[in-house]
Amino acid sequence: MYARPESLSQWLAWQETLHPQSIDLGLDRVRKIMQAVFAPFYRSSGEFRWPFSVISVAGTNGKGSTAEYLHSILQQAGYRCGKYTSPHLLHYNERIVVNHTAVTDQQLCEIFSRIDALRNEISLTYFEFGTLAAVLHFIEQKCDVVVLEVGLGGRLDAVNAFDADAAVITTVDLDHQQWLGDTKELIGREKAGIFRSNIPAVYADTEMPLSVRTYAESLPTRLFEYSVDYAYLLQENSWSWQCEGKTLYTGLPYPRVGGKAQLKNISAALMLLEQLSDRLGRHSADVIRQGIEQANIPGRLQKIPADVPVLVDVAHNPQAVRELRDYLRADPFNGQTRVIFSALQDKDIIGILSLMLPWVDEWAVYTLNSPRAASANHICRLLAQLQQNSEAVPAPISCYNDFSGAYQGVNREASADREPYRIIIFGSFITVADALTHFHAA
Repeated sequence: MYARPESLSQWLAWQETLHPQSIDLGLDRVRKIMQAVFAPFYRSSGEFRWPFSVISVAGTNGKGSTAEYLHSILQQAGYRCGKYTSPHLLHYNERIVVNHTAVTDQQLCEIFSRIDALRNEISLTYFEFGTLAAVLHFIEQKCDVVVLEVGLGGRLDAVNAFDADAAVITTVDLDHQQWLGDTKELIGREKAGIFRSNIPAVYADTEMPLSVRTYAESLPTRLFEYSVDYAYLLQENSWSWQCEGKTLYTGLPYPRVGGKAQLKNISAALMLLEQLSDRLGRHSADVIRQGIEQANIPGRLQKIPADVPVLVDVAHNPQAVRELRDYLRADPFNGQTRVIFSALQDKDIIGILSLMLPWVDEWAVYTLNSPRAASANHICRLLAQLQQNSEAVPAPISCYNDFSGAYQGVNREASADREPYRIIIFGSFITVADALTHFHAA
């Protein structure tokens, strides 16, 4: 018998050691424990009758943002809405919120203890433990609707143990190939696993993989596609949203974080809510506007108040970096662009760096405090090789042990006779967390 953890940090550290693999896709473990943890909602047929509507969100990029827009709009509409996302930036509690209020340490510890007592020695991954805890918290908080963000893939992700009443795939691109497959078609099929028969599904991007459409048709379920079934139209200081040829919302505000991808994310959220209008009602334009304005999405093209312009972004795969690059292209700067970058070793680092080479005047690379981190020396070697084979003017490259050193390295005082500069910080969620922690402390 082991000594049960007491503090949240102890529980999280213990969960990381409970299962032999940090990532172990599959639904068997979660489903077995669900029958004990959620016994009052379990039917003899093997189905669960949840006390709330369930929305599942999958995708390579944009999941967290889309989940937040759904959560914020539903809160403004008067619903008690739970949201489960991952990973977190600064505090684990960020993963589980109800109407923008995060679960407390005490609540988490109590829920973890109850799950542990009922799991009957079945080992769970860190993510599986958190997923079960989130849903249990939403039940106890008497939520009307919950938004569950898929952690990895879809078909075998722990979130998929909870049947959704509506589902959205934000994007499909290459990432996590060792688990999901090395083509967009294979990855698309994994993500489409969150679809269910006769529930509405939304695809929020262009160039939808055939595997997504084929699986939706096989269920069957009605699949709504961006630019085919719905779209947004840009105006000078606002934008409008169309659904099946009709303009339903006009004068919508631009979100607080930049990038056209956010308009796709909001549009997908609106399409999904439109399909749930029979159970959640159709929301007024004022509710939609307030939901957009109140949405909180840190770390996505986020501008940080500092002595010089600073932008942080969790761009950690080529698709996300293309969005960052396009944002920089649309926001010209008369001066140098200095970049702080770090990444995990399982990422497409070469693909990421190649996209950014023409936009960077100076690189500062550091090693993340993670067992999965790519070393700064390794990244710097890749950068040097890429610059040798590029037509772009080579930029200085510096290696550092931590974020503080990297920031000090690029944030040198500009004298009157030198160019102004801006600082772009991107890469892993851990990179952005380091940046936010640094500026909060400062």
